[in-house]
Amino acid sequence: MRKALAILLLCLTLCMFFCSCEKWGDAPDFTMYDTSENAYKLSSFVGKGIVLNFFASWCGPCKNEMPAFQRAYEEYGSEVQFLMVNLTGWE
Repeated sequence: MRKALAILLLCLTLCMFFCSCEKWGDAPDFTMYDTSENAYKLSSFVGKGIVLNFFASWCGPCKNEMPAFQRAYEEYGSEVQFLMVNLTGWE
């Protein structure tokens, strides 16, 4: 079940990356925090392509996909904003 959920989240992330907002509408705005507890709104990244990935640190498939995200970041990081949102402990 967790593997299927991780694959679904990856597919949705890729779909949002490659599909236009005109067809799907804008993503709802939300606030996320970095490891230093600085707040960032999703809307603050408007104008640049975004890869938004929700994961959990206990999720095996999520851990397995991180090297692919790292490679993509190394190749496209100057063109695309990568946002990795850890849902572990999320309330």
